[in-house]
Amino acid sequence: MTAVRRCRQDMGGGLAMRVVVITTIALAAICPAARADRYSREVLFSLDYGSGPRQLGISVPEPDEEAEKGPPRGPTDVAVGRNGGVYMADEVNRRVLGFDQYGNLIMVTKERVDSPQLIAADSKGNVYMLEASGPDFLSKFGPDGARLWGIALPALIPVGLHGPASPVFWELSVGSDDTLCVGFDQGAGLAVAVLNGDGALVSTHQAYARTPANRFVSLENLGEEKLASAIRIVGADGATTASYTADVGSSCTLSIMAGAVDFTRRFFDVEDGCYNLLHAVRAQRVPLRANLDLALDVIVTRHDRTGRLTAYLRVPASPFPSGLGITVDPQGNVYHLAYGPSSVTVVRYRLHKSEEVGETWELAPEAAGK
Repeated sequence: MTAVRRCRQDMGGGLAMRVVVITTIALAAICPAARADRYSREVLFSLDYGSGPRQLGISVPEPDEEAEKGPPRGPTDVAVGRNGGVYMADEVNRRVLGFDQYGNLIMVTKERVDSPQLIAADSKGNVYMLEASGPDFLSKFGPDGARLWGIALPALIPVGLHGPASPVFWELSVGSDDTLCVGFDQGAGLAVAVLNGDGALVSTHQAYARTPANRFVSLENLGEEKLASAIRIVGADGATTASYTADVGSSCTLSIMAGAVDFTRRFFDVEDGCYNLLHAVRAQRVPLRANLDLALDVIVTRHDRTGRLTAYLRVPASPFPSGLGITVDPQGNVYHLAYGPSSVTVVRYRLHKSEEVGETWELAPEAAGK
């Protein structure tokens, strides 16, 4: 853990996109697996900033306007549907947009939405969206962008069911049967609620999350640094399908972990693998435009159902405080919004088998030439 503490003392900032350096390193002491995984980078499409049909909205106040207009704003969430569509919550233009893998517009909400925060999509192209203005409001939009229904989540999930506090909703995901899972914290630990396509409550579970294969995850952080987590995955019948420890701390001596500061989110794949996402501070900032720069990375580490570290990568984080700009699909492919001065590029890091773990960095052009 001392390596991580040193990283936290050496905080700086910076990054960018388009140039990729792949470095393979020996991991015999960290990952003794006979098989590991590697990510390969694929550029899918790019979108300009703006309010047009194929544009994403951003708002970047001038430095002297930040106190009045607040920090820069941009897309708040990205999701990948089982139909292969890539969906983005466009907070500035108050809408949700969907694109196919080639960048063709396949969906846009027909009415303006208020503070879109979390989104998820099913196999038929329906999109679920959590609006976070006032009471948390969940909506379902059809593939044509029409709102099919909307419900206030605090009214749907009984207060006191899992604790005395009002629930805080923090995640949406869709299972293999197209039911929706809502992750929430109600004061007595994390829980998940399962809803059908009509928005009716099917069940609730004391769990951290639900996997794409409709199994439930319990998670306990271990140690003072909380970089290791005990994970148990059970089926609907309560039988354990996987139980392991995902220890991010075991990789803290890797160069890819430099500057790691905190966890941001976890995902799971159909094979019960766990993806830990961490923010990391870079040594140099990369300015995109006035009052907007890239200062953080996101590190993704994958542990398989035996707890072995099998894959990892590091990419630029979103420059907007309210957006993560990265998601993981059920097969373990990572989708990343790579922000530039005038456009955002949608990049897929495809997970595939390899004889050894590949360390994948996406570096700033300035840094790559040094």
